[in-house]
Amino acid sequence: MGLNVGAAYSFRKNTVNEHFGNSIGFNFGFDFSYKNSMLYINTVLSGGDVDRTNAGRPHWEEGLDFTFA
Repeated sequence: MGLNVGAAYSFRKNTVNEHFGNSIGFNFGFDFSYKNSMLYINTVLSGGDVDRTNAGRPHWEEGLDFTFA
C-alpha cells in the first residue's frame, strides 16, 4: 500500500482562461495492490477565481467548454 500527498497547480488556456483563473490545490491519494490487481485513488481539492461577469450565471453559454479529468 502506498500513500501520496502533494500540491497541485492548474492553468487554463484559450477562451476558458478569459473566464476562469488558475487554481492551486492539495493532492491526496493512495494505492493498494493485491496479486495482479491494483486500486489507485487520487483526489485534488483546489480553488480558483471566476470572472465576475460569469459569477451567478445559471447556465453555460454556447461555445464555452470546461473539462476536467
